Order: sequence, then C-alpha cells, then structure tokens
Amino acid sequence: MVIAYLISIIALVHNMFNLIPGNTRAGGTRTLDAGLVIILLGLVYYALKLRRSTAQPLANFFSWYVFFYLLLVVVQVAVASLNYSQSILDGFIAARHQLYYLSFPVFLLGLNDLQKVETFMKAFTGLAIVLIVISLVNYSGFTMFYHQRAEGHGVRSGIVRAFIPAMSIMVMAALWEFWAYLRDNRRFSIHLASFMIVYGAIIFRQTRGRIIAVTLTLVLMLIAKRRFKLLAGGAVLLVLGLGIQMLVGSESILLNTFESAYSDVAQGEGTWSTRMKQIQSSWNVFMDNFMTGSGGLVIRQQEGGWAGWGDLLTVAFNADLGYWTWLKFFGYPGIVFLLALVLVFYRYALLCGSHGERAYIGQFAAYHFTCILISMVTINYLTHPAGIVLLCLTMAIVVRAAKAEETSLAEPEAEIPAERKISPWNP
Repeated sequence: MVIAYLISIIALVHNMFNLIPGNTRAGGTRTLDAGLVIILLGLVYYALKLRRSTAQPLANFFSWYVFFYLLLVVVQVAVASLNYSQSILDGFIAARHQLYYLSFPVFLLGLNDLQKVETFMKAFTGLAIVLIVISLVNYSGFTMFYHQRAEGHGVRSGIVRAFIPAMSIMVMAALWEFWAYLRDNRRFSIHLASFMIVYGAIIFRQTRGRIIAVTLTLVLMLIAKRRFKLLAGGAVLLVLGLGIQMLVGSESILLNTFESAYSDVAQGEGTWSTRMKQIQSSWNVFMDNFMTGSGGLVIRQQEGGWAGWGDLLTVAFNADLGYWTWLKFFGYPGIVFLLALVLVFYRYALLCGSHGERAYIGQFAAYHFTCILISMVTINYLTHPAGIVLLCLTMAIVVRAAKAEETSLAEPEAEIPAERKISPWNP
C-alpha cells in the first residue's frame, strides 16, 4: 500500500506519463496540483500516526534544508513583488509546486527500512520497463501518448528521436539495476537484463545530457568496484560494434552522442549555441540580483500567455540549464544552499560505511546524486517538480541507509545520546 502511494506521487508529478488526455493543458498543472494534495494528505496521515520514536529520522540535515529552502522561496515571492510589480498572491500561486520538496519526509517515513527501499526500487524499475514497452508501441505507429512530441521530434543519428516519458525515472532505474548487477557478481542476472533494457531506452531517446551523465556514472561505479575487466570488456565490445557500423555505413547513436556534444561545445553550434546565449543572459540576471536572487522562479504566467513579456522572459523562462537556472533564480544564497546540499549529502553517504546492505543502498544514492550533479549542466533537477521528487527520494534513501548504519553500530544495551538523536549533522 505504501509503495503504491509513493509510486502515485511519481506518476502525478510526471503528468501521469502523458497517457491521459487533457492533462497536458497549462503544463499539466492539474496532475501537479493533485500530486501536492496527496503529499499533504500523506503528511497529515504520518503526523497523526507517528510516535516520537518513529519520527526520529526526521531529525536530519535534509529536513532543515527543505524548511529553509521553502523560506527562501517565500523571500523570492517578496523579491518578485518588488522587481516586477507582481502581487504577493500571484507569487505564491506560481511558487506552489516548490512544495514538492515536502515529498522528502513522505519518502523518508514511507520507506522506513532498507527492505522497503529495495522493494520500492524493484517496483520503480518495473514502472520504467512498462513505460519503455508503451513507448515502443507508440514509436511503431500506434500513438499512445497525449503529447505534442508523441510521434517523435527531429532526426538524430539517422533516426527519428523517440518520445519516452519520465526520462529521469529511466536514469535512476538504470543505475539501480546496474548497481544490483555488480553486487550479484554474476556473469548474467535479471538485473543486467533490466539494466540493458532501460539503458537502451535512454540511448534510444537520444537526450545527450542524460546519456553522458549515466555513462560517466556507470564508469565511476565500475572503477569504484574495481571491475576493470568488465570495464575493458565493455570498451572492447563498443569498439567492435563501432567498427561493424562503420563497415556497413550506419551511425552509432552512442558514439554520435559524444561526438555531436563535443562538436557543439567546441564550435558553438547546435543546441549548445542557444544554451550559451541562455547562460550569458542567466549570468547577467545573476549579477544584477547577486544578494537577493531575481524572483524569476515565482513569476506567474498570466492568461495572455508569454506575449509582451519582453525582458521578463530572460528571467522566468529558459529554465533547462540546472546550475545557471539555480543561480539566476537565487543568487548568492543559492550558492550557499547548493554547496551545503552537496557536501552534506556525500557526508551522509560516507557514514553508510563500506560493507553490508546499508553501504549498498547508501552508495547507490550517492551515485544517483552524482548523476544528478552531472546532468545539471543541462537539466534542471532543483526547481522542476519531477526533478525535485527524485532528488527528495534520493535524499530519503541516503538518510535511511545512514540511520541503519547508526543502529548497527550501537551496542544493544547502549542508549543513543539525546543530543545525537536531534542533531541534523549526525544522521
């Protein structure tokens, strides 16, 4: 029941995967608002049900991070009111989807032990594979999705780019299955098969930022586990595959991903040329609002649409560059928040140890967080609702692993000191 509830949050924040007509209007705000409602209902349920002992995991850094982040958003509402003569009410309406950060305590309390984390991730991978199957049916010509790009968009590597919804789910599922495969230490397993399906879908979608981020994270996993033979074997297979494709005159999607990304960055062409302009405009907004942030996060689109906004588009729109969008919105306070999040997250991961189930779960969370950090060169995880939810899920997983490590280290008769229980810096 808990697993189904948590999966429903993920489905709603991803606009029910574009499988239901009518949800794509106004950016899918209907399903996004419904997701907020069930998160708030979950918080009420846990508030009524929890005892002090079961609520103790909430005493951690990330709970405080969520609290102060939401305060920062409130400040941005005031900044937007001053900078753009927008009403406070409009600011709060525009900011409401930042409340998806409240999914962190819901995930943390719902996944109350490591076994539930594993069960949830199995269901999570199952969801990813179901979406892949539906996407293949959609790609074959039987339109399944209600989305403007349901029939594909653009041609890359000689084929039409497929529409696969919820790519952030695919990324997390691929890393989970590959990490599980490395733990099995077998030549072949169901985890490897699942990984190949999901990773294949990521490549087939041809979103370069995600392909590069996932591939680099996989390499880091192999190096950390000292699986150099597997790493070398994968490299050999890749070279052989590329050689065969060159002989038959076809293009390699994976190779083309890295080649085109390098070419675009080096020569300032393709989508990167547009992004460079976005970076420059974001930098200007950041410098103009260094101490307070711009308030662009909470600018509300009016009924007339974007027409006539002029310079406001620079502030409020173009939010697909993770780091630059964050700086543009929050200024210097955003730098402090981001650095604190990164440093403390890895500290929690280190506290999970290096052996046993806790280490396995905690290290997975660390690798997914690393993938998020790499992805944020081009993808916005920190203020987009779908990214927020998976970030909160990852934070909840690492806290659960760290808490389990603490329990295992404590003597059976020993009482954990009260000050350690409540300190957000000691999970």
